Amino acid sequence: METFECYCIYQRYEWVIIDVSQNDTLKLLCPHNEFFFQRHCVTAQFLQENDNFDYVLFIDSDMGVINPKKRIEEYITDDKDIIFYNRIWNFEVMAGSYLAKNTKFVINFLRMWANYNYRLPHSFHGSDNAAIHTVLLHIASISVKHCEPLWNISKNYNDLFIYEACVRAQLETNEKWKRKISVLPKGKSWARDGWLTNSKWSEEDFIFHGWQKRRLNKHIFASWKLPFLSTKFNMSICGTHNYIENWKYNKSFVSESNEIRTQLNRIITLKDNEYYRKKKKAENLLNNLMKNDLTWHYNSSINSSLLEIPLNMQKQNLNSQILV
Repeated sequence: METFECYCIYQRYEWVIIDVSQNDTLKLLCPHNEFFFQRHCVTAQFLQENDNFDYVLFIDSDMGVINPKKRIEEYITDDKDIIFYNRIWNFEVMAGSYLAKNTKFVINFLRMWANYNYRLPHSFHGSDNAAIHTVLLHIASISVKHCEPLWNISKNYNDLFIYEACVRAQLETNEKWKRKISVLPKGKSWARDGWLTNSKWSEEDFIFHGWQKRRLNKHIFASWKLPFLSTKFNMSICGTHNYIENWKYNKSFVSESNEIRTQLNRIITLKDNEYYRKKKKAENLLNNLMKNDLTWHYNSSINSSLLEIPLNMQKQNLNSQILV
């Protein structure tokens, strides 16, 4: 967090940390039982109560500034109310960071997203990461029923990615949701997962995602190495031109832009190909689910007819007895 605090001091941005556990009012206004949804409600409430803020850059707690020379304004698009970005290593819209304009649309959008806390399927649902895709379908006025069966039966990340691929395919040709929302292309946003390039970075980078202590120097998925020689920040120099001295880089992690771009483009190509495979898989699964559903209804109708036959026969026998 010190990387952001020092960065904001130098760039003259307001640095705001909201601790819901210490705020009884927010607990009442945002009673969501899952923090990942509650945080979007809290952001909406902050925007509503602070109209002096034109924009808010919402960030995950495991993010840090790798290159403090970048400015947030580089990523603002005036005609969009909220800006997300595509994650590189999969085909998700990143839920953990967005650039939001202080408008009624954004406040309502964030509350709609937060309230999906109460509409999650009883499956491996992926929390707000998956829910944001469903919310985008609502904004686009696309029925959620087409892809929803895949979300309902999700058992793991692979299933979840198939669901998300289904949603992204639905959104591809729809322009309505893009009127006020933007999703930046892979590799063109303010943040990315630093572990994708083994913590190496270039001057084109701004913010790294994935700085979790439990993954530091570990042989596990999304592990990362510290790109600094020291993590101790002298906050007293953050407001001066000497602020950069706090970023004591390990030079072995500093790379040329074209080198990093080449690595990322290779990953992007692989993930784009995976997206098309997952999209096809989603189509096949939905077709099978539809066939099974039709078969079930067909068998149910046959069983209903069979149940009616003895009943009708009994009525005929009863009528015959009466006539006799």
